[in-house]
Amino acid sequence: MKTYRSLTQEEIQQLKERSCTAVDWDEIEVVENFKTDYIYHTRFSGKVRLGVFEDEFTLAGGMRKHSGLYHATLHNVTVGDNCCIAVSYTHLTLPTIA
Repeated sequence: MKTYRSLTQEEIQQLKERSCTAVDWDEIEVVENFKTDYIYHTRFSGKVRLGVFEDEFTLAGGMRKHSGLYHATLHNVTVGDNCCIAVSYTHLTLPTIA
């Protein structure tokens, strides 16, 4: 089982600079080696847990994409390591995405 921690003030500031918002930043927990590098334009509400976003993957046709959160809305969800959620026009409320 993974161990989660609260976001640091520096991480919250970095997410805000990437146009991310949260109803309550204190409700977001992350793994120890979490980095904000690949999270943009994401809205958080409820209890959200985030893994790391370190890997790239190849889509059909050879297009490369990096794991991360891009234009997403997350509510009461755990996002596992190296997932990619991009342009989510509806909010995700599944208990776990891995």
